[in-house]
This record gives sequence, C-alpha cells and structure tokens, in this order.
Amino acid sequence: MVVDAGLVLAAGFSRRFRGLLGVHKVAAGVRGYPLLCYPVTSLALAGVDRVFVVASQFNLNVVELVLGHCPFRVSGVLISSLSTLGNGFSLVEGLREAGLRGSRCLAVSMADHVYPPSIARRLIEAGCNTLGVDSRPRYIEVGEATHVSLEPGAGVRLGKDVEGCCVDIGIHTIEAGIASIGCIDLPPRGEASVSQLITCAARKGYTFKLVDVDGGPWMEVDSPEDLERLLQGDGLEVLEAVRSEWGF
Repeated sequence: MVVDAGLVLAAGFSRRFRGLLGVHKVAAGVRGYPLLCYPVTSLALAGVDRVFVVASQFNLNVVELVLGHCPFRVSGVLISSLSTLGNGFSLVEGLREAGLRGSRCLAVSMADHVYPPSIARRLIEAGCNTLGVDSRPRYIEVGEATHVSLEPGAGVRLGKDVEGCCVDIGIHTIEAGIASIGCIDLPPRGEASVSQLITCAARKGYTFKLVDVDGGPWMEVDSPEDLERLLQGDGLEVLEAVRSEWGF
C-alpha cells in the first residue's frame, strides 16, 4: 500500500513549554520557523503531496497561526475532540478523518520531532505500516524514550518500559484502517498513546516493519532544555542536517 498523505499530531497542551517559556511548543522558534513547520516541511520535501495536521479545540488558533509561517501549506487541519485523552486518540481521529478524505496510508509524525526529508523518504519508500526506529540514538535521552521490541510470533511492542532493539523516532507509516479496529475506541481510565495503538494493532494481526535510521540525525524537542540543545548544543548537528537538505 502506497503512502498517500502525511499526518502531523499537534494537539498537545504544551503545559511545560507555556509555563516556562510563555509560548506553545509548536510555536517555538527554530531558526526562522516555528517548530511545527519542521515535520510539515520535511514530509513535503520527502514527496508527500498532502499533509494534514491534527490540532485540538484548545490550540487550534495557535496551530493555524503557526502554519501560516511554514514554507509549505498543509491540506487541512483536523480537530481532535478527544485530545485530552492522549495522542493515541488524536491519531485515531486523524486517521479516520484522513480516510474519509480518501487517504489509505499516512506518514504519521509527532509535531515536536525534527528530522531531515531523507529519513521521512526512507519510511515512505518502505511502504505502509513501517515504524521508524533507531538502534543507536545520539541526540536524545534514551531513558526517556519510547522503546520498540520486535519479537518472532508476537509482533511489535512499544513502550517506555519495553526492553527492545531500538527507540521510536516519532515518524511511522500507518494504514488508515487501523483507526477502526477497536483498539482505543472508548476512553480508558487515563490517556492512550500512539504506542498503545500500534501495539494493539500488532496483537490484532497487523504486521509492522522496522526501518532503522542507525544513529541518523533526528531529535525530539520535549522540553525547553531540548530546544536549547537543538539550537546551541549537540542537537545543532540535527538542525544543520535538516536545513542542509531543505536547501533554504
């Protein structure tokens, strides 16, 4: 199944960023562009013709304002009514809405991950239901990362407490139909994550491939400290690689 659209999950509340820096994370400035523009632009330059962004009713105005400053326009902003229950619900709602608009397989990215178009292109070329992973992450705190395990006969498992081969890099290709298999259709007693959705889909018979970027340039901007690392620390190597591939 060919990847025919992109989906960037940007419905988070960004409480820590707003509390410490007074700005929503997706609007944080990164060398002339808001952070949200980075996954949107890298997906577009990787050959994704249509990119959707999932926002919430609480940050819709911020997301729409930010997208006006990106070098590429998105095809639509999708509203997650269940964003308070975690990014797993935002993903389900985004996949459903994109499916109604004709998409069958989407390159799904977190809004706070920075990576060059070449990494997105590798995932897209590998086809649908492919997970981006890194067996030698260089620019993140591994202890805080989501880990990925691929076990023969058991499929993939994702989670912070999983002992696996590698870590989740925050960009995958996912079949739109996964939104309808009943993994997290009803609100649980707490939040549901993208990791839970993928792990559940694997248990229900979906097969996922792994693409290992093997220490390639990517980074998650989870905190103001991460933003500082991206702009002035070792993460600057990631930023330089991304902007070099962008060509502007």
